[in-house]
Amino acid sequence: MATMLKDKQLITFQKLIANHRFLDRSHAGTGKTPSQCCLTGYLMRIQPQQIIQLIQNGVTKTSTPTSSNYKGSKAEDFLKPTSARIVTNGQFNCRVIWTQPSSLMNKNRKEILKWNPDLGQDQVQLIKGTANQKQKIALDPNVLVWIMTAEAYAKYSGLMHKQFADIVQIICDEPHLYYRGWLSKRTQSFVQSTPDRVRISFMTATPTPRGKLQSAYIYCHMIQPDYYHSFDFFMATHAIRDEYNSVSEWINHEVLQKFLLHYSICWTSKEMYGDVDEVILRELLPLDSNIEKVYRGFEQAGIAEIKDIVLEAKTGGTNSLRLRQMLAHPHRINIPSEWDIKGKPTGYAELCLLAGNTPKIERILELAEEGEPIIVFGTFIQEIEAIATALSKKGLKVGVIHGEIPRGQRDRLDEAFQAGDIDVMVCSAATAGVGYNWGHVNTVIFHSLNYGDDEFLQAVARTKRGVREHLLQIIILEYENTVDQYVMWAVHHNSKSSHSANPTNPVIHFPKVEMDAMSMDLQNLLSEFMEYKEIGEKMII
Repeated sequence: MATMLKDKQLITFQKLIANHRFLDRSHAGTGKTPSQCCLTGYLMRIQPQQIIQLIQNGVTKTSTPTSSNYKGSKAEDFLKPTSARIVTNGQFNCRVIWTQPSSLMNKNRKEILKWNPDLGQDQVQLIKGTANQKQKIALDPNVLVWIMTAEAYAKYSGLMHKQFADIVQIICDEPHLYYRGWLSKRTQSFVQSTPDRVRISFMTATPTPRGKLQSAYIYCHMIQPDYYHSFDFFMATHAIRDEYNSVSEWINHEVLQKFLLHYSICWTSKEMYGDVDEVILRELLPLDSNIEKVYRGFEQAGIAEIKDIVLEAKTGGTNSLRLRQMLAHPHRINIPSEWDIKGKPTGYAELCLLAGNTPKIERILELAEEGEPIIVFGTFIQEIEAIATALSKKGLKVGVIHGEIPRGQRDRLDEAFQAGDIDVMVCSAATAGVGYNWGHVNTVIFHSLNYGDDEFLQAVARTKRGVREHLLQIIILEYENTVDQYVMWAVHHNSKSSHSANPTNPVIHFPKVEMDAMSMDLQNLLSEFMEYKEIGEKMII
């Protein structure tokens, strides 16, 4: 049976054809990749004159070219002879580049070949290996579709666009993971090395991760540069800065909403599959006394840092990180032991705050013994390894995915989990949040949370593939009166900001826990948060 697009995927496909540059921000699990695979095949098969017409229409709409002096940037140059050009039996007339995180490269290759069965295996290639091997693949005239990381594109795109005038489309999968900062070298390389004639489609469910609007500027600039004119104008429109020049608040969300309405498409999970039954459960656990003795010494400084992280968009500080590590993996924690004259730590001592299983791990063991496949998400590698070790000792078959696990091994674990050969998958939400389809799982456990609403939504979305037959349980484990509540507040706060810019992004509401379970210091600081942000509603955490 031929592979067919669903009705809404077909609409996306038509939008992708009609727009020179476009953003698909549909929810995770709604099937963005098939539409892009069909776009790839369509553009490669249509006649050159038709391609030129598409390019001309697009460049006309997109004023203020980003690379007007680039050789071969005009649509007509597509027809100019090139020694590297290949036409297979008159069927394929152009080439396409896919960029994505390395973890998605194998998956996307399989999808492209599935949706385009007349493409040969050697015509769809991953750019990988040594530097010489990568360059050889990048300049191979027999390749029609290249699949590469953003780093590889930054390094080889100039040579590729010069060598192959028939590269007509770039598809960027999950660009929020690698094009977050407009001023980064990677982002600027992408902007400067991509000719105006080349079509671009972006696909990400989180164009404004953690509610940071500046992450969306690359889409605004590459799709319609006249909308904001410049990055400085974008920031002046949307950012309020404090006396330290840090962003303290994002404003004018409706201006960005207007752009997204006109230059993107978004199918929600509900629109694609109907209501998805799910429930978020919070389980409060007591903090082990051995951990608490050390934890309380870092608490006040760490909490103050979280305020800066959330409200001023800064990175995490040492003390807040230490608090989270104590809760996540108390079996092995480094704390400062020596300081310089300025009070900065210069030496660390490794402590073991707990020899046995933590209350959170004990609860995971209880849930795993029910016999159903489950996913456990954590933040730190040591945390993930500790959970996996405890599960393995109980005789459970465990898979582990985090940033230090090789890509090939991750793929094998993914296949084994889907086949039922693994009982529990223990993952980093940052690593396993994209590219995995685990719709057979009905229970997801968060041993810890990170600050990003995007990480939470993407992780949960691994189980939202098609129509669910059973209720999805999302269980969040937390210790009473600890930084766990602050991180949860940060996730909720960031989701509200993301929703303001993009109303199709949900506001993450966690079940309410009474405030009197917290210390007075915690209550006072949360009140300060709410006053600062002028939040009129009750805090939902």
